[in-house]
Amino acid sequence: MRTIASYRRTAEARPNWPRGFAVESRQAALPRTNALTLSAEAVRKSGRVLFAFSSFYLPAYDLPADFMFSRYDVFGYLSAAIYEIDEQVEVGASYHKAANQLDTLAGYLAERIRIDAKIESLFEDAKEYYRFEDRVLGRDAFDFSDVIANASRRSFDFRLMHRALVQLKAWDYDELLFDWFRKFEMKMEVEDDLQSFDEDLTRGTFNTACLVARVAGGSAPALVEAYREELDEGIEKGLRTLSEAQKQRCGGVLSRYREIVPRPLTPSLSGNREHHR
Repeated sequence: MRTIASYRRTAEARPNWPRGFAVESRQAALPRTNALTLSAEAVRKSGRVLFAFSSFYLPAYDLPADFMFSRYDVFGYLSAAIYEIDEQVEVGASYHKAANQLDTLAGYLAERIRIDAKIESLFEDAKEYYRFEDRVLGRDAFDFSDVIANASRRSFDFRLMHRALVQLKAWDYDELLFDWFRKFEMKMEVEDDLQSFDEDLTRGTFNTACLVARVAGGSAPALVEAYREELDEGIEKGLRTLSEAQKQRCGGVLSRYREIVPRPLTPSLSGNREHHR
């Protein structure tokens, strides 16, 4: 099986490809790789990611929703493929199987975008995340730093879609904007975790709040609230690094997010930890 690094080398071996080169030409020049088979459930669940992507990321670039649908082969397939891998890991698929599936996904994307160093790094984050989730599901020991490190890796699907968006528009990466979205993504993830705390506690899947409760006991609510405050501060600080147009658009993203997701309270997080263990 080809590795992600080999797809990057394939792209680098074609230096005459300009940014934004017509995807039809790329597809004609490259052999077609195998694609993951997606379940109907993965496609259904991916709608949540696509809704968030169209609600928050496209407005940040002043792009209409039809841009996402015009490249559904990238955005739709990528989001559903990640859900497919998630579902398989949660029902016992090995880390190695997940890593191989990520390599297959990278091969699919290599026919449509450049697998550059930034995207390669995101695939490595995905592999580390699934390696940790495999540990969690296997009841291996971990600590608070492990939870936070992997919470920071978790939104690799949004980040891959974000990089793809910029590539498909033939724009340069704006790392300040990517960094701002990184904190916003972590905020979305932890707030979603708080709302699904009881369900995820029972299932034993990755949930930042559940895992903090496991390692920190009675200190968990304070730790989670401090983490949320740190993210909020980082988001506000990051806004000040952006251009005026970006500040306005990202401010709109925050407002739109709060319209959709009212700020959840941090619960006691005691739940049924003994049952979960």
